[in-house]
Amino acid sequence: MSSLASLYRVVRRGLETGKALPDRAVARREREEQRTRHALLTLPWPGSGKSYLAQALAAAGLRPGETFTHEGTVFRRPDVPVGKPDNVPASGQVIRLDASGATFAVLAAAAYGAQGGTGTVRYADGTSAPYTLWVDDWYATSSSTGARVAAVLAYNKGPSGRIAQPVTFWRTDIALRQGARIGAVELPSTGTLPRGCVHVFALSVV
Repeated sequence: MSSLASLYRVVRRGLETGKALPDRAVARREREEQRTRHALLTLPWPGSGKSYLAQALAAAGLRPGETFTHEGTVFRRPDVPVGKPDNVPASGQVIRLDASGATFAVLAAAAYGAQGGTGTVRYADGTSAPYTLWVDDWYATSSSTGARVAAVLAYNKGPSGRIAQPVTFWRTDIALRQGARIGAVELPSTGTLPRGCVHVFALSVV
């Protein structure tokens, strides 16, 4: 199993130390995304002033640094302070992984409507395969993309306090090649930051 708790640290550490796959365009894109993420540190939910509320997350079992289980799949939440980024805006980042399984499951939510795109699974044997990731808006409670509801929070946080509007975490599964080991995953480019995009909160290879 590989979770975004480690994935997020790998992205950050890899960018900070200059470690990247041997592709100059990828390295340049990762540096650009690092600058974008740093610019978003003060925005709870980019461009809206809204965010998931810590108390509602805890009530749903989505506590920082702890595991969250959905339909038998275990995800681990990044261990970051409240108010700091706990997700990766999917914008073409290449994430190094070393895992094998039948599926990688993504815990995510979109902003400004359903968002998605095409990414690439890079296998350890040097081959690759495209995949499609589409996720519904965090304010939606029913899916138009085929994603499944992983958790529903009863309310969220706005600039003036609690908002009595349910918000959702979505799960979508990507099939992997049988018996193959993953070397890296390239996330899709899923919109224009800081507005519409897919925010990836955790993943698990199962």
